[in-house]
Amino acid sequence: MKVTQSHPLLEDYFDLEAQLLQEHKHKNARTILKCFYGSLLNAQELINIKNAVGQLISINEFFFATKTINGALDSIPNNKNHLEKYVLEIKLYPRLKTVIFAFTDDEILFGIGGVFKVEHFEYNQEIKAWNIQLAATDSLATTVKDYLYYTRQEMEDYSSTIIFGRLLLNELNEFNKGKNFFSLLKRTLPDIHEDIPAVWNNIAIIEERNENFDLALQHYKQTYDLRRNRLLPNHPLIAHSLHNIGIIYYKIHEYEQALVSYMKALEIYRLNYPNDHVDKK
Repeated sequence: MKVTQSHPLLEDYFDLEAQLLQEHKHKNARTILKCFYGSLLNAQELINIKNAVGQLISINEFFFATKTINGALDSIPNNKNHLEKYVLEIKLYPRLKTVIFAFTDDEILFGIGGVFKVEHFEYNQEIKAWNIQLAATDSLATTVKDYLYYTRQEMEDYSSTIIFGRLLLNELNEFNKGKNFFSLLKRTLPDIHEDIPAVWNNIAIIEERNENFDLALQHYKQTYDLRRNRLLPNHPLIAHSLHNIGIIYYKIHEYEQALVSYMKALEIYRLNYPNDHVDKK
């Protein structure tokens, strides 16, 4: 489904990369810079990062980093779900081409798709948080470019209403507003509305982030059933639902079920995308 109407926030989203790139070209970064970002992760996510030491990761959202570690610690939200505090310590080298960032008075705004090498991971008793050291790199530039292209293509499958809610959840860190927004859509949209599968999918995402995995699995399966009844059998969004179901099975240690879902998703991806498409990796 194509986006048929516009929203100022949505326009800002598509313009932001270009604005950041322009600012990035004019910055005067001649020495190695260091900045910090603080937030919360669950235990499994921390294990995944620990296992990624020495490897490359991509952060596929806009985010603000502070120039001081205290600023990052102050920005960590209240911990209501027994999550772990962490601080990213990010090194920025001169002449980076694909990790796009721009300076404000007290913060650094990073563009979507930056690639970083995980250099170190340990618990810091002094700050009472996990310290994760990253180094920005231009490695995997082609892969990230492909990811951004297909992300834009994927967004065309959603109405501007759904994209607005996704921006609240994923890009603007307005989690409570995003949760209320999708809860309102669930209550007010008729069951036959074309946005209903996406509404349930985003409600599942919210439950997953809150570690309510039983509810997340229930809603991901509901999304899958709705999409299967409305879309062609090999539509990428059906594969997306299967992949989400597999993730939840993995998180609750139902590994055989997870593998079944992953394989079904991969089969559909193979029918839709070229051999080296990023969604298949």
